[in-house]
Formats: sequence, structure tokens, C-alpha cells
Amino acid sequence: MRVIEGNIFAGMRMIIPEHREAMQKLEQKEKRLVKPTIDEQKLEEVSRVLAEAMQEQRKVTVQVFKPFGVEEVQMVPTKVDSYMRQLKGIGSGDQAISLALTDIVDAWL
Repeated sequence: MRVIEGNIFAGMRMIIPEHREAMQKLEQKEKRLVKPTIDEQKLEEVSRVLAEAMQEQRKVTVQVFKPFGVEEVQMVPTKVDSYMRQLKGIGSGDQAISLALTDIVDAWL
């Protein structure tokens, strides 16, 4: 900040920790994404890809909606739990993965 611009104290403001935390929480809230709506054609395509991957025990990449972005998960699907509305499978390193069906945005082999 240059003195010529006017306010010489603007660059020297101090913020108490409570206000800093509140500002950070507000910024995070503003960065949250809105969950996209998926049309029926896309749902059918995702369903077909998951069914094919389960039948053939093939690895599938699934895009999962998260509040702060979309995450890609690679897994071999093993079970669709319709009661709990979850897709269960095995990821890299024999790690068990469970994804909410309502959070799945896209899937491909």
C-alpha cells in the first residue's frame, strides 16, 4: 500500500481470531456448490455402466458430488444396496468404498 493512495492504515489492520474464524466460515459457505440435477437419460446411462461393471467385475470411475467440488473415485462395484441407497465396492489397495447413490453424478468404464 502506498501512502499516495490515501489511507496509510489500511494495510495495518488487525483482526481478532474470533472474527478471522467467522470470516473463514463465511467464505467456505459461499464456496459451497449446488448439487446438479441429473436428467433421466443420464441416470440410465450411469445405471447401465454400473451394472456392466458389476457383471464383468471391471473397474469403473465414478464422479461423486461433494459440497466443495466433484470427486472422482475408481472402484470395482460389488453391490447396490437399494434399501440404504448406497453403492458398495472395492477401491485401490482392497479398500472398501461406500457411496451414496444420490451423490453420484457420472460414471464410466
